[in-house]
Amino acid sequence: MQINEGDIFYIIDFEFKNKGTVAKKNKYLIALLTVDETSLLFSLPTSQQYISPERDQEGCIDYPDMGISLYKFPAGKVIGIDGFSFEKDTYIIYRQIFESNAFELDRYRITNQLSKLDQLTQNELVEVLYCALKSTQIPLKYKPLLEQKLEELLG
Repeated sequence: MQINEGDIFYIIDFEFKNKGTVAKKNKYLIALLTVDETSLLFSLPTSQQYISPERDQEGCIDYPDMGISLYKFPAGKVIGIDGFSFEKDTYIIYRQIFESNAFELDRYRITNQLSKLDQLTQNELVEVLYCALKSTQIPLKYKPLLEQKLEELLG
């Protein structure tokens, strides 16, 4: 299955593996960055607000001294090239991004649990990746890849 940076997916019964238990929940998934030939960096964005209302804003939210590093997609704002928007305010939490082999998503695709909804606009992808680059919660090994991708996108 071909996955591109910025692809927005919806997964039915995504399996969270936490401390020996498996919880399932319908989730959005955004492919953020290609790590190598088979792996990508993903986010499972959430509509749960983990920041006080007075610090909440559209786009990059970064308070390193408080351990907060988020990106907010406001409800209803078109972020996809085909017009996709989230129904609720939705956040990428940078400390929760994860690297995964693209083929691991095939089990969801084969059982019709995975749907590609859209792809982030180039501007939105640039903003998300730039926020990730500034974040203190992204592992250092991804910083050169983020810089390289931003240079590529910005020409």
